[in-house]
Amino acid sequence: MNIQLIVGTLLQVYYWLLIASILMSWAPDVMRTPVGRFLTRVTEPYFGLFRRFIPPVRLGMGAIDLSPVVALFAYYFIQLAVNVAVAKLMSFIS
Repeated sequence: MNIQLIVGTLLQVYYWLLIASILMSWAPDVMRTPVGRFLTRVTEPYFGLFRRFIPPVRLGMGAIDLSPVVALFAYYFIQLAVNVAVAKLMSFIS
């Protein structure tokens, strides 16, 4: 089995879990469902890394949490770096 394909697929699945979690966070009632709790359990450790350093932006009476946007941007580069590293490792092994 191709390790590159497996790693790439796992990274892509996690990316879509991050997107789903962001979209579902706009509807708080949905986050209380079993699917919402699962997404929170799986994605919050990653998002939490960014929430510690990026405070919400105040807008009048509310605030917008921009940390998920930064987290997705960072994830893109992490995914790219991991894919390149796995490709180089596989070419080294072969």
